[in-house]
Amino acid sequence: MAQTTASTVSARASRAWQQLRASIGQPQWLDVPILVEPISEPQPRKIVLRAKTEDGEDLGPCAVYADEWYPGCTTPNPFSHYFPVLWHVLDARLRRKEHDPLRLQVLKAVCAQTSSGREQVVLLKFIVAPEYTVTGRFVEDLYNCPLKVLFERFLGLARDSREQPPRLGEVRGRAVHTGYRRALVEYAATQDLDRAAQAYRAGVWSEWTRTLQALLATSVSQDGGAPKDLVESFTAAGSILAQIAEGDVASGAVELYLERLFYSATRGLSGRADRIEVPRDASAGPLCIAEVKTQSSIREQDPVTGESFPGGLQALAYRELLQSLGFTDVDAVVELVDGQSIVTKPLREHPIVRRLRLDLSKPDERVIDLIVQARNVYYCVTSGLFTGYDRYRLDNATRHWRLPDVSGQFDLLNDRPPCRSCVARQRQVCPSSRDREGRTLEGLFRYAPPPLFSYWVWFHRQLKAEERAERELLFHLVHTPPDALEREGVTLADLRLQRQDGRFATFVRPERRLDTRIREDDLVLVTPQWPDGLLGRIPRPGELFSVQGRVVDLQEYDLVVELDDRVPLAPPGQEPTYRIDQLTGFDMRAWQLEGLADFLVSAMAATPVRGRMLRWSELPPLAQTILGLREPASIQTDTPLPVWATSGLNASQRDALAAVAALAPGDLLLVQGPPGTGKTALIAAMVRFLVARALFDPARLPERRPVLVLTNTHRAANEVVLKIVEKAPEVLPFLVRVGNEREDMEDAVTAQTLPTRSGLPPERRRQPPDSDDEAIAMLLATSRRAQVIREHAAVFVATLGSADAPELRGLTFETVIVDEAGQATEPAFLQALRRLPFGYRGRLVLVGDENQLPPVVTTVTAPEPWPDLERLGIRPGDSLRTSAFERLHRRYPSACVRLTEQYRMNRPICELVSHVFYEDTLRPANERVAERRLAHWLAELGAAPPAGLLGQSPPVLYLDTSDDPLARDSGALFQADDEGRTNEREAELVAQLLSEFLRGLPERLHQKVVEQIGVISPYRRQNTLLRQRLTRAHPSLAALRVDTVDRFQGGEREVIVVSLVNSNREGVIGSLHAEWRRLNVALSRARSLLVLIGDRRTFTAPEHTVEEAEARERFRRVFARIDELARRGEARIIPTRQLFVPGAGS
Repeated sequence: MAQTTASTVSARASRAWQQLRASIGQPQWLDVPILVEPISEPQPRKIVLRAKTEDGEDLGPCAVYADEWYPGCTTPNPFSHYFPVLWHVLDARLRRKEHDPLRLQVLKAVCAQTSSGREQVVLLKFIVAPEYTVTGRFVEDLYNCPLKVLFERFLGLARDSREQPPRLGEVRGRAVHTGYRRALVEYAATQDLDRAAQAYRAGVWSEWTRTLQALLATSVSQDGGAPKDLVESFTAAGSILAQIAEGDVASGAVELYLERLFYSATRGLSGRADRIEVPRDASAGPLCIAEVKTQSSIREQDPVTGESFPGGLQALAYRELLQSLGFTDVDAVVELVDGQSIVTKPLREHPIVRRLRLDLSKPDERVIDLIVQARNVYYCVTSGLFTGYDRYRLDNATRHWRLPDVSGQFDLLNDRPPCRSCVARQRQVCPSSRDREGRTLEGLFRYAPPPLFSYWVWFHRQLKAEERAERELLFHLVHTPPDALEREGVTLADLRLQRQDGRFATFVRPERRLDTRIREDDLVLVTPQWPDGLLGRIPRPGELFSVQGRVVDLQEYDLVVELDDRVPLAPPGQEPTYRIDQLTGFDMRAWQLEGLADFLVSAMAATPVRGRMLRWSELPPLAQTILGLREPASIQTDTPLPVWATSGLNASQRDALAAVAALAPGDLLLVQGPPGTGKTALIAAMVRFLVARALFDPARLPERRPVLVLTNTHRAANEVVLKIVEKAPEVLPFLVRVGNEREDMEDAVTAQTLPTRSGLPPERRRQPPDSDDEAIAMLLATSRRAQVIREHAAVFVATLGSADAPELRGLTFETVIVDEAGQATEPAFLQALRRLPFGYRGRLVLVGDENQLPPVVTTVTAPEPWPDLERLGIRPGDSLRTSAFERLHRRYPSACVRLTEQYRMNRPICELVSHVFYEDTLRPANERVAERRLAHWLAELGAAPPAGLLGQSPPVLYLDTSDDPLARDSGALFQADDEGRTNEREAELVAQLLSEFLRGLPERLHQKVVEQIGVISPYRRQNTLLRQRLTRAHPSLAALRVDTVDRFQGGEREVIVVSLVNSNREGVIGSLHAEWRRLNVALSRARSLLVLIGDRRTFTAPEHTVEEAEARERFRRVFARIDELARRGEARIIPTRQLFVPGAGS
């Protein structure tokens, strides 16, 4: 398989250096990657580096001079960006003590002769850190306004959703794109314009109904009709269909690639062009990129003719990207859908090409300078290497929109910034902005109080580390051999396409098991692995021919992927193999960064002080509390409550509700909810009480609603709605579940979404009306109903990631409740503050449990805290995995109400969990819960406990594999946290145990029984093995839920089986088990019977690292308590050495 490896690119670099030394004084175009390290500190106009190849071969010293100068140069390039960008990057890396080599893609260099006669390699043009992927859209953002990029892409600043309604132009743009794409596909398949028109209408309809909430902010046009953006998205069909009919699509001469991901590792660029037309015959003409624009507020203007047109730099970047991949003949056009017309502009005639006098008929270094300047400056600014976290450098950077210290040539930027659409201007942080009273937040970084600034820096650095890992993913996939990626568990190679049914494709590898960390719901790239006719080599991931999809099923030797487009089929004579690469996390919206930035800006904006350093005591009270500087008000649990409000609540729940009722604006309350304690039922009671109280409050402002519930996951948001349906149905007329329906939504939850409540249920949205007029009328009527519903809604339920959703725009809430607060990163939690009234004059309630799973993050390393952070309660060892709930609970233990009565686990299981994790404070809520046994559950189903281990077990069953020679684990397969360990013996024990149990029960009950059994293991690979063994052991067990601990949190079953997996002489438990909170979640899912399978000796061995110490101690306490329960007859311990062994009794 062809692959770009370190050895091949290193050989190219070595040859390039030899070429340079053979042509003294003659600049050469190289286009090779090297690794560099500074030999000395960068000087104001000269940087001296040591260069190496990718595999470590020393290439010797080299230099970079300002203005692309070199000894003997007679025509320097004044204000070239290459030197200042590299200077800032190296300077920041030195200050951060980053000593790893820096990668450069050297485009142009020269071997010059100095005045002393010494030969010196000088780098002239290069791409800095090409492994960091920048999209074409971001390159154009930088070209239009570098300062806007600093505020939006580095800081993470977003619009203030308390004030800003949704912008219909954005929805119109997506609708036109979707309709255009569907019409193209239909016309290419049928050559029928009528069917293409229907496809266009269906695409526009699907986008408007998917984002129907945006219509909430609309008003009728001046003539009393529908909004212009809505109408024009439908009426643009005529010109778009005419454009399609005149093109080459129907002839079959070109193959369409619509919004395919394409990526160049040598340019550090990626994109998703709206359309790429690839000739089927390589000699038939150029490959053509079409970039479609529907919003034209930002345009490039030809200074001679005055003509303006958008999208030029993005199209140029995509053209250069494809040429760098090896597509030599590439053309591009920009299509502007403006109103009901469509205007096509060939790239060679675009104003940006004419203004800069670019020659696209041959290689033009000005094209490279234009694209690379925008790309390099974007990397330097958004990575934080331009300013670092020096508040005065940050402040100075905001003084000029062009960022002159790094931007180089101003003529390679737009001639004026797009201020009208700028977020920084709306938030008054740009020097050119003012609020209604003439004030500005200019000096945001300079004047932030030290605790607030340190708080922002601490989390921002970690979020940027996560972003960097995501941005480097494609480079890693391209430059790492597939066999090494398989060992990481992120790639499956040598797959064959078994069948393709519409969007679903089944891939098989019958000769080798699919051992992988890829799992269901992961985003993946599917790439053909035969030489392409245009490239003349095997495509790499992301090189245009890859198709994005989502894994929907994964078995031992095959997997099913739901694809965005059909995968290409191998031509005759080629081996039809494919590779699949995990893509999850790439190019995700940085909504956590937005929450952190909003906290910094909003906390400062709420103070009247301008023009000097703020004191932390001048910040809003709740902001001071969040920072750990102000103790919350004392909890009041004696607040009188009406009888109806406390009905069905236990004593600790009543205390929590009373504390919520007593909160004043600006107060914070923490509610710790251990497993099974009825957190969701309590939230439903809070919602009912707060809505009822608000209905009788005549002073409440109409735009300020009673309560918003935010959760960390969609599953938890759905559970909140379901619990309100069950416990407080009278609230439903006033409740909105934010967002559209999802596959995992129950009908009762879907019924509370705004589209469904407005008369547009899912089935109606899938079928567009027969005419444009009918569609527009129906959308407008639905939006009016939605507006009425929203105006009367009192409670909204959403995820933290959708806290700025269209349904919530312009609204604030008197009380915001955050569920699963222990699982949310602190920046994610800050999204909740965006929904409180200005100045955070609202009540904040966090419901969670720091003893259950922490936030899921990519990187867990964090800088050591400095004194300012220690004042905030941030300790050594804290990171993004430390939730706000955990930090604030440590900081303010008296601000927390703990729920102590649980409704899930029977007494022995509860005792085990309570003793190990909750200082023996957790207890069953009543005797019915305490005394529940397996026999009670089966009796409810009409069956008696069967014979066998499971059927006759006490509440806790421990299968000890310590002395079982067959039960050793596989060792770590993957080089990652999820090491990919398996344990064949444990999988077989689980399968035999459960199949024996099912065979002892009537077949008519198998489905109901299986629904109440769960199997948990921390390792994805073990779970795949478990599913396979269970399916083989009994057909009914194929439907049994097998999952990781992380995905089981929030769930419960009558019977839970836990496979610990790790069993080895070295006593290695791995990083997943070192997170002891996983053990709490795993053990506390069971209601009637808990089965634990594992090697006591491995888990109680002396710790190997400091990080394992607490986990080892928890495991010791677990096994000691099981021993105690066994002595009382409430647990059973069975060595597995002779259990379910062929030829031996059980």
